[in-house]
Amino acid sequence: MPIGPYKRGTPYPLSALVFLLALGSGASGTLLLVFSTRPWPSASALSVLAWCVVAVIGESSAVHLPRGNIHVSSTEAVIVAAYLSVGLAGAMAAVLCATLLYVSHDEGSIEFVINTHPRLTLFNCSHFVLILLAVHFVYRFMGGQDTTAGAVQPALVPAVISAPLFFFLSCILNAWFYMLEEGRSFKRYLADDLARYMPTAFMVSLAAVLVAVAYSRAGITAIALFALPLMLTRLSILAPPEEWL
Repeated sequence: MPIGPYKRGTPYPLSALVFLLALGSGASGTLLLVFSTRPWPSASALSVLAWCVVAVIGESSAVHLPRGNIHVSSTEAVIVAAYLSVGLAGAMAAVLCATLLYVSHDEGSIEFVINTHPRLTLFNCSHFVLILLAVHFVYRFMGGQDTTAGAVQPALVPAVISAPLFFFLSCILNAWFYMLEEGRSFKRYLADDLARYMPTAFMVSLAAVLVAVAYSRAGITAIALFALPLMLTRLSILAPPEEWL
């Protein structure tokens, strides 16, 4: 997720403001539509709560990368796993919890929603909501079943495609936001700042699919299994594969 201030002392770019307002409006409409028309998971509310807790842990465990001044987390994978496990409404709840309830420790300071700039909270929440909606359409278009009813094993091919797609779309919107707000190079952000972490993100995305499959058989117990991939993701980000040797 993006962090830090834009260039202080200068007017906020109009293009970035329009971008944020468009994202916020689209996300607000999506949340209203989903929560008012989509059925909540028939699985126990405890399963949805568990995914919300894991999502908060994922976002709270974000790693600050000085290069590019960004945070990298496993939140995308958690949201995908929640979607494949308990459906769209449950996953949207996980998005809200992750972006509004996270608590992270960065360079000696505690960061949470109260001391985070509103524009960043708006972007983080809105872009996750809209990407999740896009992934939902792709997953269903490819033949994936609605998992709202619970205990439904996700269709593997649509799931394997949808999981990395979530991370890729998140990277695209982050790069776009930085380009509009700070004038960064769109291509450089993707190719230089994030490319080295994409293999890790892809593997964790596949882990999200496996956890969702396990959830269809073992229920809430499988959600606890996601704690290990989350920790491994944090370690691999702190020390990328080329630095392990």
